[in-house]
Amino acid sequence: MPVRSAAFFLFFFGTVLLLASSPSFAALSADTNDSVNSADGTNRTATLPTSAPIELSLKAAAEKAIELNPQLNEKKEHVNEMAEHAPLAEAQLLPTIKYSANEARVKDPLVYPFELFNGAPYNRYQDDLNVTQPLFAFGSISAIRASKIDRTLSVLDVKIARRDLLNQLIQAYYQVVVTTRNKQILEDEFKILKKTFRTTAHRARIGRNQVLDALQTKTQVALLDSQISDATSQYEVAVAQLANLLGAPKLGSFKMKNSLKVPSLASVDKMVQPRLKAHVYEVPEVEEDELNLKKIDYQKDATLGENLPNLQFVGDMTNYAFKKSDMFSPDSAGWDVELELNVPLFSGFSTLYQMREFASQELQTELDRQNVENQMNYQQVSARKTLESAERSILSGETALKLGRASSEEAQRNYRYATIDILQFLQVESSYMQAESTLNTYKYNYLVALSQYFVASGQPMMDLIDLLEEVNK
Repeated sequence: MPVRSAAFFLFFFGTVLLLASSPSFAALSADTNDSVNSADGTNRTATLPTSAPIELSLKAAAEKAIELNPQLNEKKEHVNEMAEHAPLAEAQLLPTIKYSANEARVKDPLVYPFELFNGAPYNRYQDDLNVTQPLFAFGSISAIRASKIDRTLSVLDVKIARRDLLNQLIQAYYQVVVTTRNKQILEDEFKILKKTFRTTAHRARIGRNQVLDALQTKTQVALLDSQISDATSQYEVAVAQLANLLGAPKLGSFKMKNSLKVPSLASVDKMVQPRLKAHVYEVPEVEEDELNLKKIDYQKDATLGENLPNLQFVGDMTNYAFKKSDMFSPDSAGWDVELELNVPLFSGFSTLYQMREFASQELQTELDRQNVENQMNYQQVSARKTLESAERSILSGETALKLGRASSEEAQRNYRYATIDILQFLQVESSYMQAESTLNTYKYNYLVALSQYFVASGQPMMDLIDLLEEVNK
């Protein structure tokens, strides 16, 4: 018996040394610099592994993205480009002035009935000043109106890009919070297992535990080690996505100001429902289709005008001389003024084909508007139902978390007094960890659905950001 006890002690002591030398065990004692908001909403901080972290609230992130995001700034610059289309169309109604000058050495053939200088070579000098002023052209005003719509359409594109950017930003921002929290959950569990391992090792040393308990603890440590590595990768990807939306891919260290609290559905309805009943919403896609229908009408008028009569004034003044000294002599000057009427007679049925093309564009735009309205209604209903479901999930998740936390505290106490075995303890801790991470997922899904609901309802995204800031202050 003493030999067997000694062999058992040596075997367990070797196992303890093996566990202590493993990378997983070494990681147990490592301190972490990252912190997050716990599942019950207490404030923690998400930081990148660099110095001088900056405070980054959701609203600050939104303002930074609106200022720096290159895709949004590209849309804004497109507005400036489209702003020049209207003056370009208006320029077609302004007079055009052309000046030309010519100097030539000429020899007329003797058989030419209007030959000069008996066929001898001579110099010829000529300049010409021409002024053309359109007086009337069908469709010219419509062309100007169509070009002005282009700028309005580009402004709506900016609104769409801004809305979509803020929608993505809200999701990316809270994705960073969630991944940081999940990483912290695993690290907290790691510390608990470290403490548990010490208890298990002590009991095995005095003969109150089997080596199997130590091996089971070691297995959980190894699993948590890989899970922490995966959680760290997810966190870094989430940070990179947020930095990309902010237009600052090399964003340094920052800490999240907000926790992962969510507004109740009742508070959301209090803000949104009165607006929807009063028809206070903005869906830029619908406005774009309505403007495109107007633009097609203007383009039809402008295209028809190209095949209808137009009237213009033409003035021309010429100086003609054979010596440079005579170029500006009154005797060398001539002029004429005229009214020019152009009447297109046949253009190969091009107008007919163009009108058919416009009719097709008009039908497509009308169908697109109906599709946008249908999609908006569907997304409102879908996001609303997702919100209701997510809110119920959060309530059940919070209950599960409270029970899980109480079970964890009780399990740690019972294991300390050896009233439960290691398998029961690990099962309770796993359930508690799962309850906390699941609640984080429920809250994130709720926030995503809430953001989609604001988009589908045509509500300002900054109002949602202000609401989330108020809840999480």
